[in-house]
Amino acid sequence: MTEQRVSLFVSHKVKFHQRAAKRIKEILQSRAERLDVYICEDNTAGRNWRDLVKEKLTDANVLLLLIPPNGSDISWIKSEILTFQAVHPNGWIVPFKRQTDKVPDFIKALQVVDSTKENFIKFLLVPLFKGDPDTGLKASLNPRITDTDFDRDGKEIEEIVRGLAPSKSRPYGEYLVVEVCGLDVTASLENAVVHAPDGCIEILNWQKKDFIWSELIQWANKEKGKGTFWVTEMADVIKMVCDGKYPPVMTSTFRGRGGQTVGLIFQPLLYNVDYVDENPVRFYFSFNQVLTPELVRGTGQIGDVFNALYTATRMRWEVIEPFYVKRISQLPTRVDEQRELIEHVINSFRVIDEYAERHKIIGDVYNVFETNDNENLNELVKFMKMRKTIKDELFKAAQKNNFGQFMNQLSKALSLNLRVTEILAEEYLTLVRKDHKKLRAFLKDYDVVEKSIDVQEARDLAQLGVRYEPQQL
Repeated sequence: MTEQRVSLFVSHKVKFHQRAAKRIKEILQSRAERLDVYICEDNTAGRNWRDLVKEKLTDANVLLLLIPPNGSDISWIKSEILTFQAVHPNGWIVPFKRQTDKVPDFIKALQVVDSTKENFIKFLLVPLFKGDPDTGLKASLNPRITDTDFDRDGKEIEEIVRGLAPSKSRPYGEYLVVEVCGLDVTASLENAVVHAPDGCIEILNWQKKDFIWSELIQWANKEKGKGTFWVTEMADVIKMVCDGKYPPVMTSTFRGRGGQTVGLIFQPLLYNVDYVDENPVRFYFSFNQVLTPELVRGTGQIGDVFNALYTATRMRWEVIEPFYVKRISQLPTRVDEQRELIEHVINSFRVIDEYAERHKIIGDVYNVFETNDNENLNELVKFMKMRKTIKDELFKAAQKNNFGQFMNQLSKALSLNLRVTEILAEEYLTLVRKDHKKLRAFLKDYDVVEKSIDVQEARDLAQLGVRYEPQQL
């Protein structure tokens, strides 16, 4: 017995849906050998196109209707519907409209649905290829189509019907594409293939468009002073995604190295990942200009302590102050509000904690205190242990939604933060004074005279309303 062939006609207004109709024809016919899709553009030279349309409507089993925007001339579409219904009184008509449009009066008797991916799958693709008694089709056209196929086709049809499917694309700025197919990224990214489609001449001062990961690292290391951690963070993000985890927002920065970008600050951003089945194979990173770097600090001990002080300050003013100090007088009583507060704290805490771990802040500041034989070293060690305990208890309370216990740990975190900030500030002040002493000696060697400000003189003049003007060197 010969299997049934199915004929589908796409009724549309050429002005709005010509490109969509052509692409729908390609998609549908690629999915089934026994499906013929016709559009008015199929007419050949020398033949009356009205006769062709009438012939194909007469032969059609299915009428797919793409309704143009409200206010359009739809007289010819009405004519096509009447022609189809005259031959097939109970024929299968599938009408789609824009989401913002009203259903035209002439077709209100039919079930008209919005042009969304879900509706194209439910009302067109599944019944057409899997079969549905209500459609009048005797057998399914392709029972082997997967849900992934339906999802992809439904999305493409939605975008092209809505006029959103691009005919071309043009990237702006510079970006990298990292391919990891076939690699064990947990072991090494060294041989991952990297593409720079437009090159990275401006930002990285590099003209190569295709290279491997190890070459990228070597190039970044040539100018360490302009930042190299961004490459490490890119690797960390790739490994997290391959491990099935959702990556955090990237925070590392580096300075531009070529052309007009020298001195400008850029931040990499993972903006897309391609998957084969459930396996990530291609990562897209763009470079966005930012106003300030992740952190500007001195080198050596003074930089290490500043970094720790900066982190402690963030913990106070980004977490403890807004979510504990300012709310202690009126804590939320509703469970949903309590959960929201807990979520805010945990998210902010994680961001700061990841920053501290990434820059090895705790280990570095410990080394500074130990090297300088700081009298607060033992207290610092004790605080490190307390910090871990408070962190663990915070997360346990969050998991159990124990709001009282959670706030109790925040109270402990405040006390710890205050004392840690004090001893870090004391050490930082000591290091600053040492640095200033060295700087003065250095300047003296080059006959640069330091001009001191007479503080008392400045105060006396200020009381008289006179601006203090130091003598010129």
